Amino acid sequence: MNIMIVTHNKYLELGLKKLLSRHSITIGADFFIPDNREHIINNNIFVI
Repeated sequence: MNIMIVTHNKYLELGLKKLLSRHSITIGADFFIPDNREHIINNNIFVI
């Protein structure tokens, strides 16, 4: 399961990423960069 964290606060995103380090975390800003979109597999489950 992938978890996507999207906030306006990058420090909150990084803190949540550290707390949830056992899971696959995607930060929203990284996800919406065109170069990174092709690395996301369409069949994965996302919790947003």
